[in-house]
Amino acid sequence: RRAAKEEARVAKEEDALDQATMRFFEVADGDGDGVITLEEFVEVMEKSAGPRGLGMLPQVGSVEAVAAARAHIAAGRQVLQEMLEAGVRVSLVTMNALVDTCVDAASLGPSGENGDVACVHACVRDALAILRLAKANGITPNARSYNALVRLWAVAAGAGMGDAAIEKALEVVEEMRKGGVPPDCVVFNTVLHACARAAFAGNGGGVARALGIIERIRAAGLRPDSVSFTTVINAARHEGTPEAVTLAYTIFQKMPPASRVPQTYTVMIHALAKVGRATEAVALLDASIAHGLRPNDFVLSAAMRAAAENSALRAKVAEVTEAERRRAPVDWVLSANGPTPALDRTLRERAGSERAGS
Repeated sequence: RRAAKEEARVAKEEDALDQATMRFFEVADGDGDGVITLEEFVEVMEKSAGPRGLGMLPQVGSVEAVAAARAHIAAGRQVLQEMLEAGVRVSLVTMNALVDTCVDAASLGPSGENGDVACVHACVRDALAILRLAKANGITPNARSYNALVRLWAVAAGAGMGDAAIEKALEVVEEMRKGGVPPDCVVFNTVLHACARAAFAGNGGGVARALGIIERIRAAGLRPDSVSFTTVINAARHEGTPEAVTLAYTIFQKMPPASRVPQTYTVMIHALAKVGRATEAVALLDASIAHGLRPNDFVLSAAMRAAAENSALRAKVAEVTEAERRRAPVDWVLSANGPTPALDRTLRERAGSERAGS
């Protein structure tokens, strides 16, 4: 019976690979001549860094979605292998695009309390196989390659692996260093994101762990940026204890106002509200405006949620919201000399991209 089950599983995987390969060829063969050129392959793999746009991967996250996505990756890897064997020169950019697709595939799986670490581990194996293929063909991984692996472990942290995933992410950073690629702030910020995701899943991470990563950034001769501190605050928000939020608020207050972005205010407001400090949360609206930063929809929404149970605070948020709606379409940005108004002809586009990023 066990052998029959294994045979059925293998047959199912082979069938999924066949279907994925057919879909892959349909999309990649842009001119319909029955042959995939290098240019067509590069285009489809680079687009696969945002695979949902291709309609090739499932829209809704689940174990089944990850399996379907991995079949797509296997099809891409098979085509890539054949190209390399035929002597076609493939760039690291293309390899990295395929590795990025592994991250997207892992992200399709369940997370939090319903997380499935096995799904992420499978995607990690896929990514490592691609990088081994790259090395075997004289293609050396770069910072983006390593950061993709760290992103995978960040997904694992949110899928229930917690602190163990953070340790794996740090192992990648060390491997990166030994491989002659100096870790940058981007990769460390991804490790910080793992701390926040682990805290969200209720399995490790949190603000203390995140501050340890900040020390690693400094030890590497780098300077933590606004993303670094915003992610630390987010880790505290997900940890959700009064002590964690107090520590995060201290960090927020020490940040130079010019380094605070709308996302910084959003997560700080959410964190304060989570521990019942609604008055301080709403007061951050005035603080952002005082420092020349217009509160966007996300900041205003966070403040309204914080004020939900206090009519006076709700009125305050409503007043600020109305005032923002009446203002001319001028986006206040910070320059070296302080707040300066700049015509914002792309306000709607930027707001749209910010919503997509959140």
